[in-house]
Amino acid sequence: MGDPDGFKRTIAVLDIEASALGYRSYPIEVGLAVIEQMQPIRVWSALIRPTQMWVDGGIWSSESAQIHGVPFERLLEDGKAVEQVCDYLNAVLANTIVVTDAPEHDQSWLATLFRAAERSQMFALHDYDALAGTLTFDQQRQHVGILERDRVPHRAGDDALRLAAAYVEALTDTRPVVSRLP
Repeated sequence: MGDPDGFKRTIAVLDIEASALGYRSYPIEVGLAVIEQMQPIRVWSALIRPTQMWVDGGIWSSESAQIHGVPFERLLEDGKAVEQVCDYLNAVLANTIVVTDAPEHDQSWLATLFRAAERSQMFALHDYDALAGTLTFDQQRQHVGILERDRVPHRAGDDALRLAAAYVEALTDTRPVVSRLP
């Protein structure tokens, strides 16, 4: 997966916030931070409207809601349909290396999302640590310091951006420019 030259391929950092941890939890927000050579980091996120099956058989954790700060009612009002989210992810992430800091959890939630949308996931997840492992020793030390400096926001887009920005800053020794994906 790793390309020590950094930006020869498009890399996307993905993050998911969920209704709870564990069995019967479901994704409530997905975020991306896309890294391309000589481009700003492009960030996107979307709340996900729960399906009726998730509402009836899933788990909503008030502890998780306190961490991510998204009330259930907001998902119903502002969340995008599962089909729309899956179609967008497949379109943006085709031919892209996709990394996440929690591959097992995030893949489980992606499987829940794509199953609900009756879509096939057209990209694979890789461990963010493998990407960070392509940095030199000094860059890795800088990377750790950057991550310690920047708090974890617990919102999908901002969490993905935090990781992408730390990688780019450690690799280039420059704070990256950020823009929004449509």
